[in-house]
Amino acid sequence: MDEVERFEESLAPAAPLALTHGLVDTDSAKALAAVDQRIAFYNEIRKRTVKLTLPQDWVDMGGKPYLQGQGVQRLKQPWGLYFRDVRIEPTLEETRTRLRRGEHVSVEVIGMAGSRVTGEESVFLGGRSSDDGFFADRKGGIEQLDAEDLRKAAITNWEVRAGTDLLGLRGLTWADLERFGFKRGEGGTVSYRQSGESTGATSRKPIVNEIKSGLEIAFGPKALDALKTLTTFKSEKDGKMVSMSSWEALDKASDKWLYRILADVKKEVAAWQQTQEAAKAEPQPKLV
Repeated sequence: MDEVERFEESLAPAAPLALTHGLVDTDSAKALAAVDQRIAFYNEIRKRTVKLTLPQDWVDMGGKPYLQGQGVQRLKQPWGLYFRDVRIEPTLEETRTRLRRGEHVSVEVIGMAGSRVTGEESVFLGGRSSDDGFFADRKGGIEQLDAEDLRKAAITNWEVRAGTDLLGLRGLTWADLERFGFKRGEGGTVSYRQSGESTGATSRKPIVNEIKSGLEIAFGPKALDALKTLTTFKSEKDGKMVSMSSWEALDKASDKWLYRILADVKKEVAAWQQTQEAAKAEPQPKLV
């Protein structure tokens, strides 16, 4: 019987805790043993999950480690994470209309998420608001914010909340991560002014890391070639085709260009995930 089977067996309803002459009876002792087994199982999940992530998947936010969307994408396949029955409010068109009027919009996402490995499943809530520090560095007023970018950020926030909760990653400290060789701030730092807006100098690195990690997930060793393809365009000055030929070029890109690349990368990662799911769904040849 493997860990998962033992875990599922431990989910059977336990008998009420009963005392006999001051001692825990046999049924209660079994119930407590099952609880201990479950705790040990989840501690092991947390340890193995952290080992599956990379340093650039974690950013320092207010002194605490925060797993980015790219990290959750990396964990989907090994833990069989799934997200379904998603409801997003307001609609894309309503969001776009309100932003054009100069109104701040909060996009809320609610849906079911679970793990096919642990058997855990629950409803989770997430979202983003146009006045979040996440969008503070965009040039122009609120009218310039892309409604689709706000919507995608809300979905990512929801997936991160669900994934970290399902895999026991909520409440981790840098001391916890340092045991696995991760250094604080190695993947970037997001800090906030008193007004609640993020400081511009620190918020770009996580975006650059997310672009790089996303391409590595979808294209493996050909990630840099994929970056060149995604960033190829014709120069308005001389009509020549230009592209980003190194990861360092991302550091010099404008905010608008970075967000555009990130949106394209997320599409590529989603397409890669669909391919992986389709491959799993194909009937396997029977051994004779």
